[in-house]
Amino acid sequence: MSQGHLESASFLVPPIPEQAPAEEIAYVICSSSQGRDQEHTICVIDVNPTSCTYGEIIGSFALAQDDARSGSGSIREEVAISALRAGLTLEPKCGDSIAPTVCLAHDPSRTFGFVSSGFSLRNQSSAISLWTRDDGLSATASHTLCQVIAVADEPERPEALPKLLRPSGAVPALITDIALSPDDRFLYVACWGTGHLKQFDVSNPLLPREIASVRVGGITARAAHPSHVRRLNGGPATITVSRDGRRIYLTNALSRSWEQQVYPDDLQGWMVKLDADPYGSIAIDPNFFVDFGDRRPQRALLPKHGEW
Repeated sequence: MSQGHLESASFLVPPIPEQAPAEEIAYVICSSSQGRDQEHTICVIDVNPTSCTYGEIIGSFALAQDDARSGSGSIREEVAISALRAGLTLEPKCGDSIAPTVCLAHDPSRTFGFVSSGFSLRNQSSAISLWTRDDGLSATASHTLCQVIAVADEPERPEALPKLLRPSGAVPALITDIALSPDDRFLYVACWGTGHLKQFDVSNPLLPREIASVRVGGITARAAHPSHVRRLNGGPATITVSRDGRRIYLTNALSRSWEQQVYPDDLQGWMVKLDADPYGSIAIDPNFFVDFGDRRPQRALLPKHGEW
């Protein structure tokens, strides 16, 4: 499919999704930074803004083989199964590289997606490419990949940088996750290095437009949350978008190998929430901040409506 065909094809502005019931809890799998053996827990987070425990950890339990054998139909089993179905790993594989992230359109009739570049010790590239299928849904269709987004490094004094980045004299974006809104209208990009979460309008996937950005954490920025004065280390590492696209949850843990090199002063785990306008724009919820301390929070999981 030619670029001209792509521009004139089915990339019309999608309808705004109907309001879906808001989630009331979220599950976050955490790894422990203490001890020789890796310990993993699942934390239950209250994400109901009308609750008196909003933004707090209201329960946690060890994720161990003993839990999988105990109690039929327990929350332990349900969350473990959900995590497996979501394809999560408790501790990302972390040699010297972070693999690219692939994000496909939710609408099966729209045969495109986005791919982050990933990064390694030798190449900290921060780019996103558009993936398209030339012949629609045909099983034999060929594919096209072209770069459509590049996130620039931020120049910085070498002495302010961790040893790994001093030769470059800059803070790279280090894109660790990307996610599409449910209507495929907005692309969210987590920049673990600079601390940004960027929002792009991808109504025309060939011509993404950055329309909003917030910053929390970051290698040198250490941007604080509105509810806290302390500077935060780590940056947005994972993105979870609610089913109606109105809320976005970020956690900051990636992998021990990279954390030790990029945030050598011992990463402290956190989770934040952003409110997303269905027509564009994002803002940090000043009332929601989860402090995990020494625990390293991986991606948040949201249950289906009515599930616990």
